[in-house]
Amino acid sequence: MKTIINNASAIVVAALMTGCLQETESEFEKIAQRDDAIMEEYISSNNIDATKTQLGYYYRKDVEVEEGSQFTNNNVIGVYYEIKTVEGHLIDSHLDEEEAPILFKYTDNGLWPSAVGYAAGLAREGEEMTLYVPSYLAYNTYSYQQLISSGANLVVKVKYAKRYTQQELEQLEDEMIQAYITENELEGFEKKDSGIYVRVVEEGEGEPSKNGNNVTFSFELYQIGISEALAESEVNKSPSMSLGSQNNMDFLNEGLLNLPQGTTVEILAPSFTAYGETIQIIPQEIRFDLVKKGELQQITAPYTPIRFNAEIVDVK
Repeated sequence: MKTIINNASAIVVAALMTGCLQETESEFEKIAQRDDAIMEEYISSNNIDATKTQLGYYYRKDVEVEEGSQFTNNNVIGVYYEIKTVEGHLIDSHLDEEEAPILFKYTDNGLWPSAVGYAAGLAREGEEMTLYVPSYLAYNTYSYQQLISSGANLVVKVKYAKRYTQQELEQLEDEMIQAYITENELEGFEKKDSGIYVRVVEEGEGEPSKNGNNVTFSFELYQIGISEALAESEVNKSPSMSLGSQNNMDFLNEGLLNLPQGTTVEILAPSFTAYGETIQIIPQEIRFDLVKKGELQQITAPYTPIRFNAEIVDVK
């Protein structure tokens, strides 16, 4: 991650937690002072009973669950939320609990806007909170069309609904893959031991690929549920890899095995066999804009399967 996302958390922790402020105000410090004043005035003028944290955001517990367990570092948490600016402009809402929650890993860099992730440390499973978030713990200077304005200060309603085990996450992604196959009336997929699904769309000819071969392939990469390709190979610039290498993602080693030159294959792969645990971005639609602007390198959302279409160009 580059400046917009990383600096917000890194500078706040360094400056506010340790008190190591420079004598000359940086641009970030000016923003922080401005937004702290705005949020203090907002809390006061609206007679809001909220607690200010050391990091600078405020919180109020709306629903407490005394018997709920406390979240700890590296927990994977599912949340429902509504994000508005202090002026009342709706940025995103995911409140329907008949739908699956949005998942993130409780770490320093597991969720953006960061304050929503940090506040999980104050919550128990099932609790609901309202967060009052200055821009430097939200979207900072980032803007997106008419949805997000640079320097937006937020009011976030969030329910920290559930903690997920690894087994539950794997089952959830497998269900997503099966639902995709059913909804699109697809046939011919074979489930591998790793959890990936593979089907040969068009047969090739020659010796099938095996571990140790140098395999060249063209590809298109999608996230399940999104029609636009996240990445694709360039014309006449197909990538190559040594099949079976530990440096490869698991789904490539297994999905491109035993395929001769000319084979076209489709792979549905859970995230733990592909790009792993990436940062969660809310709203999810801005992820691709962040990637295009060079502010984010992680193109896939966490805990979400991918679809990988490939053609074997050469096997050596």
